[in-house]
Amino acid sequence: MSEQQPQVSKMAGALVEHQRAFEVMPTEDRQWVIMNTVTAIGLFAEAVKNRSFSAVKKLLEFVKTVSLPAIGTFVVADKLRPGKTIDGIEVGWLGDNIKKYFLSKIEKNVVAAEELKVSKLLKGSRDPAIITEFGGEEKVEITFGQYWEFLKTADQNSWYVAYIRDVWGVLWAVCGYWDDGGWYFEAFPLDYPHRWDVGGQFLSR
Repeated sequence: MSEQQPQVSKMAGALVEHQRAFEVMPTEDRQWVIMNTVTAIGLFAEAVKNRSFSAVKKLLEFVKTVSLPAIGTFVVADKLRPGKTIDGIEVGWLGDNIKKYFLSKIEKNVVAAEELKVSKLLKGSRDPAIITEFGGEEKVEITFGQYWEFLKTADQNSWYVAYIRDVWGVLWAVCGYWDDGGWYFEAFPLDYPHRWDVGGQFLSR
């Protein structure tokens, strides 16, 4: 047995112990690792080697993966009705931007069943930095129907941000939080000057 073997075995055991952290990876990436294990280990070793650089940039911490069903036509105005409980979700209030830019939106394209990630903000940050850390707009953009489906089982003790396009195709940060017995919704432009507070949770692919 080489001198390195006990440490390698201990490291492998630690990875097994914390294997749920791999849920941050999409299904196809996990399958790729299964089929290309040696190459994946090489990538992992290189990432660890460069950890001092990547750690400085870390703004988000993975919380969990959620599985959403396929979603058909979604009419925003049919769901966001203050004072009403729709699909088990009680809507308490709508902000002006939600009313102006989203309430007339109808999502007609069927969205396939998908796994989304939920991540917690570790440092007060604005949307451009958050989106960059996730890997770009294609990694964060979801539909309002997916956001609604997620909120059906969301913890009311937190607030959640999803990046969704409005009726004109512009990407916004849509925030939902529980207050006074209902969900409050507002949307903010991506160049909004204020930072999101630590602890908020963000959805991504």
